[in-house]
Amino acid sequence: MAFSGELFDEKTIKEIRRLHEVEGVRQFELVKMFEISQPVINGICNYRTYKPNDFDEKGNFKNKSRKLTDADKEEIVRRLKKGETQTALAKEFGCHKQTIWLVNKQFIGSFNKGKLTFEQQNKLDKIIEKYI
Repeated sequence: MAFSGELFDEKTIKEIRRLHEVEGVRQFELVKMFEISQPVINGICNYRTYKPNDFDEKGNFKNKSRKLTDADKEEIVRRLKKGETQTALAKEFGCHKQTIWLVNKQFIGSFNKGKLTFEQQNKLDKIIEKYI
């Protein structure tokens, strides 16, 4: 079964929407037909995910997220200290505001090593790796 991390082409997305909107196929039936999880089908049918402008000229999904460089991370931490908001920085750097929070947490964590238990530090490191 496919989940939100998988990418679909424009043709598949249009077909899912056509079946749902024109043919009246219910979402639970689309889940079975396309072997996609229900939350993903719901997002597609309600235009919350895979919006029309999310595809390139060839019909492939454009992955809009990007990896932050070390210089980006340093700039983010510096600007957070000056009082800029996470939301404003997330918009500027093209990432989610949780990513900004994690960058800051990673920076603070690098100075506070030893204050967390080994298990807590490992959990935090895994979360940070996932988003950064």
